[in-house]
Amino acid sequence: MIFKLFIFGLTHVTHSALILLQSLHVLLSQKYLCLVHIIYLYISRLLYSDLLFRIKWAWL
Repeated sequence: MIFKLFIFGLTHVTHSALILLQSLHVLLSQKYLCLVHIIYLYISRLLYSDLLFRIKWAWL
C-alpha cells in the first residue's frame, strides 16, 4: 500500500515537472525572454536585499 502511494506520488511529481519544463521551453522560445529575465533579476535582488536587511537588524 505504501509502495503504491510512493509510486503514485513519484509519477505525479514527474508529470508536473514535465509540464513545467514544457512551459519553460515555450517561454524560452518567445521574444520576451529578455524582459522576463530582467524582471526575475530585479525581484531576486529585492528579496536578497530584504533578507540582508533583516539579518542586519537581527544582529543589532
